[in-house]
Amino acid sequence: FFFKNTYNAWALWGNSVVRMSDTDYPARTVPGVVYLNQRVFVMTPEGVLQGSDLAYPLSFNPFNYVEAEYEPDKGKAIAKYLNYIVAFGERTVQFFYDNGSFTGNSISPQQNMVQRVGCVNGYTVANINNTLIFLGRGEQGGMGFYILEGGKATKISTEEIDRFVGQAASFVASVDYPV
Repeated sequence: FFFKNTYNAWALWGNSVVRMSDTDYPARTVPGVVYLNQRVFVMTPEGVLQGSDLAYPLSFNPFNYVEAEYEPDKGKAIAKYLNYIVAFGERTVQFFYDNGSFTGNSISPQQNMVQRVGCVNGYTVANINNTLIFLGRGEQGGMGFYILEGGKATKISTEEIDRFVGQAASFVASVDYPV
């Protein structure tokens, strides 16, 4: 069992909860964690996906990484969809698959599945019965809710909901929160 926040990670190892101390683990990560074929994967705000050693989530290999670089956008969240790792960026959604490598980089991009929809906030990504739902922004710039099904992002919100979400986002952005 592996769990994390944006700055720290822990694993249930044996009968103990062990804090991540590997210096190869990223200093900061985006929401989400993926377990795929005996490896744990996280993503940085710069869009770098990094994986653990095989069958040992407390050790991260410095060579087991790949950049979500279809477009230069910031990482927002990471999730699992079927047998894919999904990297949500500001302007794109990219899919990665296990390439079978036991050393070095163990995942590769699935180029023909890139979606040109960005994730507004990584905390809006929800996985419900192998379906990913998230608050996204299309190429035209408007926000709305999207569903990721069959490897394709489809907008599911109505114009009224989109308008409400846009107003709420403008209000939240205008509030000055104390640091």
